[in-house]
Amino acid sequence: MSRSKRKRTGVSGLLLGLVLAAYGLLAPPQLTAQIADPPAIASQTKKDRSAPAHRSIHRVGKARERGPVQKQKEGRAGLDTPKEQAGFEPAGEVEWGDVIVERTATQSGAHDASEETGVQWFEEAQDAGDGHGELGHEPVADLFQEPRRVELEQEQEEEGAPEGKVEEGLLFRQRVSSEKFSLGLRLGRYEYPEQVLEPFWTQSLAVVEDGSISSLQAALSRLYEAKLDTGFRNIPDYATLLVRRAFRLLEAGDFLEARVLGETAYNLAPQYYPVSLSLSRLAGEDPQQGLARSFHWKWVSLKQRLNDFLWLFTTAGRTFALLLTALYLFFLFLGFYFLGRYAGVFLHFVRERLPVGPVAMTVVGTALGGTVLVLLLLPGPFWATVFLGFLSGRFVRSWEKVCFTLFLLLWAASPWLFNQTVCFFSPLSDATNAIHRCIQGDWNAAGEEALNAAVQRYPESLDLQLTLALVEKRRGEYEDAIRVLNKALLEHPQAGSLWNNLGNLHAIRGDLEEAKAAYHKAVLYGNGSAAPHYNLSQLLRREFSFLKGAQEYQRARKIDAERVDYFTYIHSPNPNRLFIDEEPGQIALWRHAFYRTPETERAADEVWRSTAAGIPLRQMPWVFLVLASGYVLVAARRKNGQEAFVCSTCGQVVCRRCDAGAEAGGLCSPCYQALYQKENISKERRHDQIRRMARYQSRRSRRLLLLNLVLPGLGFVLLEERPRGMLILFGFLFLSLVAGFWSNLLPVPMTVWETGGPSLKILSILLVVLLYGILQRRFITKIRARR
Repeated sequence: MSRSKRKRTGVSGLLLGLVLAAYGLLAPPQLTAQIADPPAIASQTKKDRSAPAHRSIHRVGKARERGPVQKQKEGRAGLDTPKEQAGFEPAGEVEWGDVIVERTATQSGAHDASEETGVQWFEEAQDAGDGHGELGHEPVADLFQEPRRVELEQEQEEEGAPEGKVEEGLLFRQRVSSEKFSLGLRLGRYEYPEQVLEPFWTQSLAVVEDGSISSLQAALSRLYEAKLDTGFRNIPDYATLLVRRAFRLLEAGDFLEARVLGETAYNLAPQYYPVSLSLSRLAGEDPQQGLARSFHWKWVSLKQRLNDFLWLFTTAGRTFALLLTALYLFFLFLGFYFLGRYAGVFLHFVRERLPVGPVAMTVVGTALGGTVLVLLLLPGPFWATVFLGFLSGRFVRSWEKVCFTLFLLLWAASPWLFNQTVCFFSPLSDATNAIHRCIQGDWNAAGEEALNAAVQRYPESLDLQLTLALVEKRRGEYEDAIRVLNKALLEHPQAGSLWNNLGNLHAIRGDLEEAKAAYHKAVLYGNGSAAPHYNLSQLLRREFSFLKGAQEYQRARKIDAERVDYFTYIHSPNPNRLFIDEEPGQIALWRHAFYRTPETERAADEVWRSTAAGIPLRQMPWVFLVLASGYVLVAARRKNGQEAFVCSTCGQVVCRRCDAGAEAGGLCSPCYQALYQKENISKERRHDQIRRMARYQSRRSRRLLLLNLVLPGLGFVLLEERPRGMLILFGFLFLSLVAGFWSNLLPVPMTVWETGGPSLKILSILLVVLLYGILQRRFITKIRARR
């Protein structure tokens, strides 16, 4: 290029510079005092959000001297550069607590993308609009608390800026008040969960009638999201309706839609075992799923039953009632056992003490039998057992004495036993009903009425106060919930569940410091609960304390990984999904399930009079304790070698008075001589005695076989005289009652979904038949061996 051409170019550039400078001086001033809300970054892809943030963290002490940092202008209302207007933040140094972060000029959407817990702030900002993944109209800046800038604080201290001043319009540079700060949570008030789900349920029904699979899945997804927003983990009513609709579609041959409805029903009620059981039937009838899927849902249903209070309560009620009935029959049999085994011994004892003839002994025997019949028919069969136990107390074996003493002590506890039985077959108490509805998700006007009645009756109950605050919080009445928790904490200051839920309410209102303090107390008193750690991690991450938040998150996962992962999966700005609330546990339900009212006591007294009338139920403990003490004194008077007994070889009743050579509890003198003293007895007499012994043993074997066929275990008792036979008899009675009456014995708090009766009945019958066969075979083997 020539020299003249370069000179012309330089002159042109100089002239252009002068013109632009003059334009800058003469142009009107631009207003930069306000800017619009931060722009939505909706076009950013998932790949962009997952890009690593450019930052490095250096820990320093709080009193460490800082190097010179270029001060940025604070207090301005607008951004200076296009990058800042587009959502970029200038490089600089900010402090989060005791952590200094050097941040390069990077887009603010990628600032938080490498969060260690895996939950991305940008997705939370998008969900702040409507909770379903769409960016709402609320500014994204409300979701974040400003990290403390050292330079800004120094400038404000020099200028005398008021403490707690909030700067509006900046995403990362606003000064947040120490008292209140909104987390941008979406509020949705309702009274009952059905008010939230009903619109989406109507849309789903319309799509089922005339929609495609994609539209049906979208409608059911909205229904599922609405269920999560309510805060209840189960919605049994809508899940039941979906299952019924799925069966109709299955009958019509639409297997795909039936499967979609079934899976959504399980999502609506993941802990409600009737839904899983119905899905098992649904899979069994669906040719595309098969038996494997059916057994899978049966296994899921079985696991859910073990965690369902209502199923456990009804099962325990059935078992308790059948166990009490088995004990009743067993001890009733015990009286007849004493009568058959020791009646002859007692009559021999009377004849030896009272020298009377055969006629008088017949009268005594008749009086004995008549007394037993009167006791059976008038006061009740228990008194017959008590009477026969006292008569035979001087002659029975030691283990039989122990068995009868247990019988007396058991009925000393009869008021408790009968009241517990009546509670199982009575409606649930208001407290149990309300707590169970809150936990299960079946919350409606009936649950609220039961809760109000229970709170009025037990105003200081921790479980009821926790339930009341939880219900108020879930439907958006945060002030009422805080008032309830504060009142409950006056009575229970070390209840970690109360502190955790109170911290959630403070966080929702914006009282972040109070929320942190409540979470720390919940950790201190919470007995290893994962909820306060998780909730604290959520709060710390919104203050940009990512390392501390990640530590709390990992602590929560170590305690209860399944629950933490679930809340991470359903993460949303909805207050019912962002934090984990503590609920009353199974122990609270059992604690309130057994209650005593005039009605239950009257019912228990009626049951008692039908079995053992004559003495009021309330006086039974004292009566039976006195009887047990008297029986111990009577049974202790027995003197070995002086009482009558039955010879084990010939069956003759003897004692030392009538047979001086008899061995106590063993053999009479003729049998002893025939077996061990052959020189002291003639051959003919010895042969006659041996034939008599053989005939008795043959008759006894046949009787024992017959008795063991009727009552398995009784033959072992009479043959070997061991308590093991009594245990076998009791077990057989209990299994027989389960097989015969399990399906017909229905406690009152049953649901329409109660199932398992036929299968359990079949299993019990198989066990009874198997046990019966094994016992008979073993007993026949023993009889043959003794021959």
